[in-house]
Formats: sequence, structure tokens, C-alpha cells
Amino acid sequence: MAINKITAGLADGPSVFATPVINQLAALLTDCNHRLRVSGGYVKAGSLWNIGGTMFLADSDTVITGTRTANTTGVKFTVSGNTATVSYGIDAITWNGLYQGYYDTSGNLYYKGEVIAGTYVVVGIDYISGSYGTSYTKMYEYQVNHGGIYSIKTRIRTDIGTTTFYEKVYINDVAVGTELSASGGNTFYTRTENIFIEDRDKISVYAKNNTYAGSANVFGLYIMNGNEGEVTL
Repeated sequence: MAINKITAGLADGPSVFATPVINQLAALLTDCNHRLRVSGGYVKAGSLWNIGGTMFLADSDTVITGTRTANTTGVKFTVSGNTATVSYGIDAITWNGLYQGYYDTSGNLYYKGEVIAGTYVVVGIDYISGSYGTSYTKMYEYQVNHGGIYSIKTRIRTDIGTTTFYEKVYINDVAVGTELSASGGNTFYTRTENIFIEDRDKISVYAKNNTYAGSANVFGLYIMNGNEGEVTL
């Protein structure tokens, strides 16, 4: 057995048929090992997309418009004529078995990565120490390899009665998560958000204090998914 070159004589057929087919086969060959399809806020050049049964090819790195938030459900492909634009979408999406992809009710394709939300802890940190001030400061950062929907849990507390402590999830140093705050009383406050992450994104937790600069109070970061044994960071 071997890996064989396909030598069927497509080029011998009518040019109106052969050229598009050869081009599509070449695109498929290029895309078969394409690891980074969506990364750094772009749909990457060379990535191939089946949108409603029609093939689309990104001929360059294409910027994803809009702002990613905790409500983002994926990258939305909107087709107009022979082109598709991409944006961060917030629509409810369902799996379409015919086209093997996620679509909204208007028929727009959504890319949501390999990872699904869940409770399997892939990164769990109970305590992170560091210095912070009255403006948000990065306390911890972790880079993932695989994109998808991650469940990100943050936990904070403060034992200083007159101080309020704040924490927020950032992606690539841009605020995405919902602010979590804690006042005195040694009570832990937690929040879990399902956040859309792209390949090789950096997930960070930032903290601040409303009164003075000092050392961070007890807080934690837990990055979770539902792909135990399937997808690794």
C-alpha cells in the first residue's frame, strides 16, 4: 500500500469542466493539512469552507469584524453573491447534518472550533499572587492551541472590608468576560462563562482594586471543556 498520486485525466476533458474541478482538487489538497483556520482575529489564507454545499476559499488572511464578547457563539460567514464576509456572531446555532456544520436560522455558517463547553478541568489554578493597582493588571496568562467554546471559571475573595476587588477574563489582552467583584467578608465569589476561543489565543485573568495598589487577594482561574481525552490545550 502507498499514498498514490491521483492521475485521472481530468485535464483531457472539456476545459469548461476540467479547470474548475482541478482548481477545487488543488484547494482541497492545500486545505487537508490546514491547521490554523481561524486565529488571531482572522480567517486564515488558504482555508476552505463548505457553506451550504458551496466551496469558498480564503485567498488571504481575512479580518473578522465586530467585537468578541462573552455572548459570541462563533465566527459567522455571511454570503453575498460570490463572496463571504466574516464577523463575530451571537446567534443561536444548530448542527446541520446535510452540510456538516453549524448554522443559524438565516442559513449563515458558524465556525465554533473543535472544543465544546464542559466541566473537564484542563487548567486549574486555585491561587494566583501578584501586584495590582486601581487599573486592570494582568495576573496570569495561558495560551491554548485549539479553538472552540471554553468554560472559563474565575473565583475571587477579599478580607479587607473597605475594599472591592475586581477580576475579568481577557483574550489576547482584550476584555471579553463579564466583570466579577468581591467585597470584604472572606466570601468566595465565582462566575463561569462559556467563551469562544480561537486557535492559539491567550486567555488571561486581570485584576484591580478600587482603593489602592497592593498584593492580589485569593482568586483562581479554571479553564474547562467537554472534550476529555479528545482535544488538548
